[in-house]
Amino acid sequence: MSTACKPRSPHRLEDLFHSDRLPQLIAFMESLPVLRDLMPYPFQVRLVADANRIQAELRWRLRRRRHPEHRSAIHEAIEAGVAMFLAPEYVKQEIEKYYEAIAADTGTTVVQVEKEWNQFQQYVGFYSPRQCPSPTETYADIKDFPYLATWREVDARAVYTEDPHLAAMGAAVVSVFIDTQLRDYARASTVQIAVRIGSSLSVFVGWGFLCGLCRLLVHLVRAVRRLPPEIQIVLASAGALALLHPRTRAGLQKGWNSLKRSAAFQTLCNSCVEFGSQAAEAEEKAHFNFERLQAVLPARQKRPLVQRARSVCIAAHSALTLVELERRIRRGGFESQSLNFRQYLRRVLLSDESFIEVEPGRWAIQPTPHCKQANHRPLDAKLRRRKR
Repeated sequence: MSTACKPRSPHRLEDLFHSDRLPQLIAFMESLPVLRDLMPYPFQVRLVADANRIQAELRWRLRRRRHPEHRSAIHEAIEAGVAMFLAPEYVKQEIEKYYEAIAADTGTTVVQVEKEWNQFQQYVGFYSPRQCPSPTETYADIKDFPYLATWREVDARAVYTEDPHLAAMGAAVVSVFIDTQLRDYARASTVQIAVRIGSSLSVFVGWGFLCGLCRLLVHLVRAVRRLPPEIQIVLASAGALALLHPRTRAGLQKGWNSLKRSAAFQTLCNSCVEFGSQAAEAEEKAHFNFERLQAVLPARQKRPLVQRARSVCIAAHSALTLVELERRIRRGGFESQSLNFRQYLRRVLLSDESFIEVEPGRWAIQPTPHCKQANHRPLDAKLRRRKR
């Protein structure tokens, strides 16, 4: 048994409010305190991206992408601000090591692979972990330690990987493909927030119009009351006769019927119904994809402010002011009971050697040299001896 599909409307809210507009809508919402207090921020997830996940992105770009402007699902989600990719600096070596293999698998050249990797790096926040492998810990694969250390030191929900070693080493991982859910959530949330902003502004504008109309009516009533009683009686009688006269009522009824039957009125009504339906559909899609993501993502751990600040600075690729740092930290869902959060944030930045004030009032992550590979070898040998 087949069912007829409902034809797709040529005018879609998702085409008008594409996911690219989500950061702009959030910025507009934050600029108006009334909207900021009324509407919650959309969901955002920070993930430490493993080399195999980045390789999958490069292979898609080189083999399946038909046009340079086309984006993968995770690329769109990152640009919308719903997803954030973080990675240790070590991942660059991991990717460069497989240039030839990626080129052979995708039928391209090493130069093309390198070009795509250089372009995608702007969507990844790179971090040099402070931790080094510890002799008191056992690692399933010592080469994966930079991902584990990065996950420990920044505010990341999980490591996005198919490698089972990281889970064995105690990291929270996402091993299933969630790119599509992140993209669909970003698209639906953009429409959802745009409609909410529009509805809120309509209420404010409508309320302002009604208040202005009431003030006008009050002034008119006061002006009429100042007229002589005879003129007031004449005006009241003329108004009553005009409303009670059959011709007047017939004219008003005819005008209303003509308006209802007009093509413009019908189009307006149909558009309102269609856009209302699309808004409800976007609300349902956002909730559905949010629930699907929550079902596969590990439970969010309570992270200290310093780790959240690291994540924000890493992803920014540039120095940030305290005002912008606070905005982005709160965008990630952080709530503080501090009466002066900005001063508290400054104290945290000053007390941690990860940060550097590159110029007065602007903060960035301070580069740190990697742990030398020599530090890995004794642990690797120790691990092999234990396995024997």
